[in-house]
Amino acid sequence: MPKRKLTPNEKGDQLLVGLIEKGLAMRGEKYTDVCVALGFQHPTYYRRLKNPQDFTLRELRYFVQAYHFTMPEVACILAMPEQLSDGALDKAARSLVLALKNELLEVSA
Repeated sequence: MPKRKLTPNEKGDQLLVGLIEKGLAMRGEKYTDVCVALGFQHPTYYRRLKNPQDFTLRELRYFVQAYHFTMPEVACILAMPEQLSDGALDKAARSLVLALKNELLEVSA
């Protein structure tokens, strides 16, 4: 049976899970550290990894900031349209990351 092509949302979900796992490894953290930082129990963490679309905006902001996701990675996670050129995608991703950073600064102030 031929492989089914992943939708942009599915690609974004896979990328998010991969980046979280990479971030944990790079920082030498364990999933328990994420649970403490985000204030939820271990089953919630695993449920979110199994269904990444269930992560809240607050949780996504944590990962973007803590694990330094790049702008193109954020755009892919959010399933930005594929018909955008690389330049337009980069510009859209920069705008999105800048907006997220500004919101984080406002919340922490």
